[in-house]
Amino acid sequence: MNPWVLAYQGMRTLKWLLWASFVGHSLYFMYDRAPHLTPFGHLTDATAFAMFGLSMGAVVAGFLELMLRDRAHPTKILSKR
Repeated sequence: MNPWVLAYQGMRTLKWLLWASFVGHSLYFMYDRAPHLTPFGHLTDATAFAMFGLSMGAVVAGFLELMLRDRAHPTKILSKR
């Protein structure tokens, strides 16, 4: 198997795992906010990472997936007429 195809498939898997983790944590946050907030109403560090870090990681993984897609499946060059 081509290593670029393997990297592309791995990045696709990572992207979807990050999005699923983000959605799961967001649903848990909506269900029970108390353990995610400090006494002053601020987000805890772990919650801030889950809300912002996971979604940002998923976006970066999506960009890397697009980059690897070009390497894994190069487009055919059309002959000039």
